[in-house]
Amino acid sequence: MGFFGELHRTHTEGDYLFVHGSPREPTNEYVFPEDIYNQRKMDALFGRIQQYCFQGHTHLPGIFTPDYRFITPEDCNYQFKLDEQHVMINVGSVGQPRDGDPRACYVILEDRSVTFPPSGVSVRRNTA
Repeated sequence: MGFFGELHRTHTEGDYLFVHGSPREPTNEYVFPEDIYNQRKMDALFGRIQQYCFQGHTHLPGIFTPDYRFITPEDCNYQFKLDEQHVMINVGSVGQPRDGDPRACYVILEDRSVTFPPSGVSVRRNTA
């Protein structure tokens, strides 16, 4: 069994849940921005998180809210303050950006604030 096969499917630290796919299916389920129109799916996902969930898999960065909104990094000026509202945060991708922007995308979590720092690193340029 390789390194990745030995990792846990989820990681929890206090109010924070970290998964690859979704809180319902940590390794394989995709949560796309257009899923905000599938209220049943979103309710099921939000029903599985204590407070905050960080995920990836779709490689599309942004924030899902329980009132069926998807907030892009641009919509929140690349910074989102965590409050009492439950949220699912897609951190984007460093290796396979799928949002049309070839730069690496990730988040920094600090003092209940999530920042999507603009990266000057072009993944396509540096992996060719």
